[in-house]
Amino acid sequence: MSLLVVAHAGNPLSRTCRAVGQFLGFRRNQAGAARTEDPLLGIWQDPAPAETVARLGQMGVEPGAASPRVRESIGHEGEWYVCWLGADPGPQGEAETLDGLLELLLESGMGTGADPREGFAPCFASTTPEEAIRGRVARLEARYPARIAGAVVQDPVSAYLTPAPGLDGPDPP
Repeated sequence: MSLLVVAHAGNPLSRTCRAVGQFLGFRRNQAGAARTEDPLLGIWQDPAPAETVARLGQMGVEPGAASPRVRESIGHEGEWYVCWLGADPGPQGEAETLDGLLELLLESGMGTGADPREGFAPCFASTTPEEAIRGRVARLEARYPARIAGAVVQDPVSAYLTPAPGLDGPDPP
């Protein structure tokens, strides 16, 4: 399974990264070194994260089809929710994975453009070269105008998250 974070759009990406990274790091430490954490695909920033997670949890799933349906989620006071997706759309940071996830999210009614604070910050392994991250983000921005809200990198050992340098998205209004 893969992870998607749905976070309150009123918070800066750096704040969400810090809080969710600490949570994921804690889970990894509790599970021990033998267990690898499911990959985080990205952070969806939304003005109503609890409602979005509930909507994603109610989606139907076709057998064998990729879906952003949430199987399980854990949240913190309406600020952010770590969601385990019902299907694995693909490897972390890969162009096809991110395209597929964004298509599914947009098809599910998210990102209608009604609220400019909505946006997606894809997640990449911290070992991904900066040029590759910038290239994939630029491609996503061209394909999904006004829907990309920065980028995030994840340390494969600690699971901590940080905004990608120079790609930390706009400040919330």
